[in-house]
Amino acid sequence: MEEILTGIFEGYLVFHEKFVSKIQTIDITKKYCRYADRDTQREKEMTQELLSSLYVDLEEDIISKEEYQMFSKRIIWSKSQN
Repeated sequence: MEEILTGIFEGYLVFHEKFVSKIQTIDITKKYCRYADRDTQREKEMTQELLSSLYVDLEEDIISKEEYQMFSKRIIWSKSQN
């Protein structure tokens, strides 16, 4: 019985060592950078859409020029803080 348990345990250790070795070779920075780039691009698109919408409101006289300037400055400022 002891030999069987020792064999199982040794098999588990070999599996575990190979598993840890494979995990250590994985480079997660590439995947993380892709997500960060995607998120940054989406944030730029959202900001541009917001500014465009704000401009349309100005053109349609929904907001004044002063309000447009104030809102656009706030949008740009808030994005610069992130």
